[in-house]
Amino acid sequence: MSPQGRILLGKRSKYVNNPGRWDGWGGSRESGETYEQCALREFFEETGYDGPMWLYLIDYPNRFIAAVPFEFTPRLNAETERAAWFEFNELWGLQPVNRGLARLLENPHALNIILTLSR
Repeated sequence: MSPQGRILLGKRSKYVNNPGRWDGWGGSRESGETYEQCALREFFEETGYDGPMWLYLIDYPNRFIAAVPFEFTPRLNAETERAAWFEFNELWGLQPVNRGLARLLENPHALNIILTLSR
C-alpha cells in the first residue's frame, strides 16, 4: 500500500498456478525463516522492491499488508505477467482474482487496516 492509499497487485503469469488472476505477493517459507522474513523476501523477489516497508498482520500467522513510503515501478519475475497500483474501491471490480486476494477482500480486519492506512 502506498501513501496515496493505493494497493499494488500482480496478475499471475502462465508459468504459475491459477494464471491470469490478480493477487497479492507471497510464497512458501524457507527453512528457519519467520513469516515476516518470508513476506519481505517474497515481495523483493516478485517486485524488486528493497526499500523501507512496514508489515501489518491481517490474518495470523502469515498474511500481511505491506506499506511502502512511495509508489514504485515493480521489476517483475516470471511469476507475474503484469502489475498495477489500484485504488481501494477498484478492488471489488477486478476479475478474475486469486483466492488470496478474495480472502483479503472478505476479511474485516484487513479492510480496517487498509482504510486506516489510506487516510
